[in-house]
Amino acid sequence: MRMLLAALLLAATQAKVIRPGQHYTLDPSRDSCTTIVVGRAATGDGGPLTSHTNDCNACDFRLSKVPAKKIGKDEQRALYRYRAEYPRYVGTDKGATYTKVKDYYDWQHGKGDFKPMGSLKYETEHTYALIDGAYGMMNDQGLAIGESTCGARITALPVSEGGAALMDARELSWIALERCATARCAVELMGALAEKHGFYGADATAGEGGEALTLVDREEAWVFHVLADDSGSSAVWVARKVPSDSVAVVANQFVITTLPESEEG
Repeated sequence: MRMLLAALLLAATQAKVIRPGQHYTLDPSRDSCTTIVVGRAATGDGGPLTSHTNDCNACDFRLSKVPAKKIGKDEQRALYRYRAEYPRYVGTDKGATYTKVKDYYDWQHGKGDFKPMGSLKYETEHTYALIDGAYGMMNDQGLAIGESTCGARITALPVSEGGAALMDARELSWIALERCATARCAVELMGALAEKHGFYGADATAGEGGEALTLVDREEAWVFHVLADDSGSSAVWVARKVPSDSVAVVANQFVITTLPESEEG
């Protein structure tokens, strides 16, 4: 664990520091999210952990506390197009953070990016409370998620852009945290939702078409990969449990290359 912390500190000290008055230009090519996931026997305190550097030059970096919610019998959960920049969402059903925006902009729930492009059943009587950032981060059951966008040869468009896909990494992480208490539940749920409703990446380019999510609960650590399938309305996904004495790093590239026969499904 000390070696891991030392490596992270070293990486931080090598970052370029912009001094007051110096010229600085945003370079989108430097947006490179990295996530590190550590098994429970490798952390030093007996519990697994995941990290996430949300490396983005124009994202909405607010954190939001989203309260638990009781769900009505026929209540539907709205699905929104992925949006990274401020505000990532405007509305009343995802915590107080998103109910207000700057008055001089005409951002309104139900318009533009804040108009639902689909919905699904909650499939639960209540949701867990969670912390939300650029993606769903952690819920009150101790389930935590990190994210790293990956390249993919197959890409798809969301319904809002004329495609057939409804699920991106943000919605998948949100729904997993709303419903699941364990990492295993989360990877199975996200895979099933992506297959049923279609997956699309951060954009339709090959460099942004796939996603990796790292998940931990109180006992287990997992790596989850997903990309669109060739129909544009489903998904291809895979997940592997990280051995308890191991560390996995995802830096914008899929790391699961093969599956043992015992894990194929």
